[in-house]
Amino acid sequence: MLELLSTEISIIALSVIYFGIVLDEYLNCDDADLI
Repeated sequence: MLELLSTEISIIALSVIYFGIVLDEYLNCDDADLI
């Protein structure tokens, strides 16, 4: 049970980090990077 919980936390953490990176790239709005 604890192992499953830690796996879910890892997945959520990675999703948050990934979303943060994508959002940061989007907000920087470098057109060359978006194409």
